[in-house]
Amino acid sequence: MLAIKQLFPALPAYDAAMLNREYPDLATLLATARSGIAGQDFHGLLLHATPMSNVVGYGFDIAGHHDGQWFTSGEVIHIGKHGDHTFIEDALGRRFLLISLAGENGAQCLAQKERHIAVNREYFAGTRHAVFGLIHYEDAATIRAALTSYADAGMGHPDNRPFEIKKRSTGCPTGEGPSLDQNETRALAAMINPNGELTFGAVKVHYSLLELATIDAALQIYLDAGYGEPFERPDRIHALATNTTADALAERKVGRSYDDEAICELMSHVTICVKRKAGWGRP
Repeated sequence: MLAIKQLFPALPAYDAAMLNREYPDLATLLATARSGIAGQDFHGLLLHATPMSNVVGYGFDIAGHHDGQWFTSGEVIHIGKHGDHTFIEDALGRRFLLISLAGENGAQCLAQKERHIAVNREYFAGTRHAVFGLIHYEDAATIRAALTSYADAGMGHPDNRPFEIKKRSTGCPTGEGPSLDQNETRALAAMINPNGELTFGAVKVHYSLLELATIDAALQIYLDAGYGEPFERPDRIHALATNTTADALAERKVGRSYDDEAICELMSHVTICVKRKAGWGRP
């Protein structure tokens, strides 16, 4: 126990005694975890962690905190795996490696939080996008295809838009206000690359609120055109939606793409991302 107190003087005596009992090789455990995240974008390590709405545990390598100090994260918005360890991302834009859980209770809380995130996928995916700029690569493929369809339909010209699309493209209930024009819409579509910068299982992209409004409108046009059905898509749009090349389209069975239900879910994702950027709360 004395050795642990010397290593981590911020630990109270009671906590030091517990950690000495539960983690006799704590220094080795920490060194292994640190080597596993070297060069990665992590903001610290959490020992004996309990994930709930946030996650609590003993923090190490966290800016502004003493090693071994009790730590509480922001709202947990994503749970993933890095090597043999679980990591969490919080709504404050931080990523922490969980080097151990607080026994059976910690494991049960982790499983419950994973279920909570799965049930509220649209909210947490939108939050992760808003905070980290991360979306699933299949989301990116569908968004790119939808924006191209939107531009092809002439929706970059406000006079061509039905009222519902004007509302979506401006983010305004009256349909008034700025929106992306034809060239800006095509430039946004060209910017989105499902094969682009991948980080922690997702594509890194950054949209402004106006770009998100245009994406929302484009997805509605894409849905209204029946493009949730692969056989209804022009070849060029299908190639974008499936992230494949034109010479692989003969049977319309190549790649994966979103059907109507998935497109609607993605639209919910975009809507919640807009609200999250505006400070909307958790479910």
